[in-house]
Amino acid sequence: MASRRNAFSSMIDHRLNPDLFIGFHFLPTYEDGIRIVNNKNAGRELPPIFNEYRRLFQCQPKQLEECYCFTDVAVIGNKVNRALGEDSRYYWKNINKEFVKDDNNTVIGCVTKLVLHKDKNTPTEWHILEYRDRKTADAGRWVLCQIYKREKNNDNVTG
Repeated sequence: MASRRNAFSSMIDHRLNPDLFIGFHFLPTYEDGIRIVNNKNAGRELPPIFNEYRRLFQCQPKQLEECYCFTDVAVIGNKVNRALGEDSRYYWKNINKEFVKDDNNTVIGCVTKLVLHKDKNTPTEWHILEYRDRKTADAGRWVLCQIYKREKNNDNVTG
């Protein structure tokens, strides 16, 4: 685990060329995802594989695809707006929020699991893991999202 973390940390810090990672499979820990968000929000340059941006909460379900991307967060009062743009029948429902701590037991951010719902209580197969730093509620902050599909009644991520 230590060697993976060291190599991945170097890549996040942009000391290594991501082109050297042929066949690299991106599976960040929660802490890794939050470090990427912290670097993005601090204005640090990230490797090209982390440069995808989408207005995720304005996409229609047919526009979704499995990926990692950055998105901005629309905050209304102290609540995040996760309704889908023009189609008010769809919204992202928060089903789990986990606070992530560093080695010193200090909260560095949180990971929220969201499921796309149609109408009142009809979940779809689309899920998001949303990596947020401690200051994401501030205007102009980014979140890193992992968008993926799950088959209904199955806990395995498809792909």
